[in-house]
Amino acid sequence: MISITEARFGFQPVFRILYLILLLILLLVAVQRVPSFSTSDLPSPTYLLLFFAIFPIFNALADFTSTGLTRYLLRRGLTKPVWFNALLDTLGGVLIFFLLGFALISYIHFVRPQDGTPLLDLAALFNQLKSNPSDFWWLALMLGSTLLPTLLHLMIGVATILIQYPTALRNWTIRKLTLGGEGSDTDGWQGSAMVCFMISASIWLPIILFYLLFTMNHSAAINGTIWLFSSYAELIGAL
Repeated sequence: MISITEARFGFQPVFRILYLILLLILLLVAVQRVPSFSTSDLPSPTYLLLFFAIFPIFNALADFTSTGLTRYLLRRGLTKPVWFNALLDTLGGVLIFFLLGFALISYIHFVRPQDGTPLLDLAALFNQLKSNPSDFWWLALMLGSTLLPTLLHLMIGVATILIQYPTALRNWTIRKLTLGGEGSDTDGWQGSAMVCFMISASIWLPIILFYLLFTMNHSAAINGTIWLFSSYAELIGAL
């Protein structure tokens, strides 16, 4: 039974999650036992620790959770409205995105070496984010990867809506494809062109929506996200 399960699903995900959590705990103990990370060497060991250990582990946990939510809602979409599940996935992806940011801020603030110096100067980071956020594209890429499964699910939801609604367009496409199969090249071409349009629109509409969301009104969404994270950091005493 175990071999069949392994062949179908691979190594059980719960063990991978526990392993990552164990790594975070070990890193926490290791950091707190170090007298200080102050050094003149380049690159700084603090940044190596953050970028090659702490950030990837947190990001992996968030990506796993986001992907798992998307897969669950996709399976649920076989019996429930896909567009509704896509909406739920969008809300869930946004929630996981913010939880990832809160978790990183909390870990960086509370996990410190013995001299009390934080692993990262959060006050300087947020000041730079507010003044020139484009320099931190790597941070947006890391956090934004959590939303990729949600974006793919949203594409499926848009494709479902375009295929099913409006009914007149769906029936017209079916009729054209049917006539094309019966030998009408013109009708077949029109039906195929409409299907291609639906598929293309389902891919590009969510991408355009995300782009507009983060660029409209002078990047109000990005500024609001930075404000929310900095408010949380201030709430826990990190600023």
